[in-house]
Amino acid sequence: MTEQPDLEGKRVVAPDAPGIWLVLLGQRRHITEPDVYDALFPDGNGLVSEPALTALPVGPALGAGTGLIRRDGDPAIYLLAVAPDGTALRHWITTEETFHRLHLDPQKIYTVAAADVAAIEEGAALP
Repeated sequence: MTEQPDLEGKRVVAPDAPGIWLVLLGQRRHITEPDVYDALFPDGNGLVSEPALTALPVGPALGAGTGLIRRDGDPAIYLLAVAPDGTALRHWITTEETFHRLHLDPQKIYTVAAADVAAIEEGAALP
């Protein structure tokens, strides 16, 4: 059996899966539009072309409203993942290493009122 590449945390394109996908928590998540990509990443550097992407299960797409947030007065950073149907989850980015591995842009973090962050359902942490 051929070993699958480790795609966790990577931005991936594949010949038979149009668009750009972010692999998180063992699932590929379609980045639905350029504005979503721009809300997370500094540029297109680091995209990986990988046919094995389609072997991963499809997770919720990342739609409009997806971004990076932190509570006012708290250093913790969250990926706010908004599905196209409007369902939102906040995923705690547990370490600075994780933030950099995901190639996220620190200039794109929004500070949000603590009560507003607390109102968003918490998803799985990103180790």
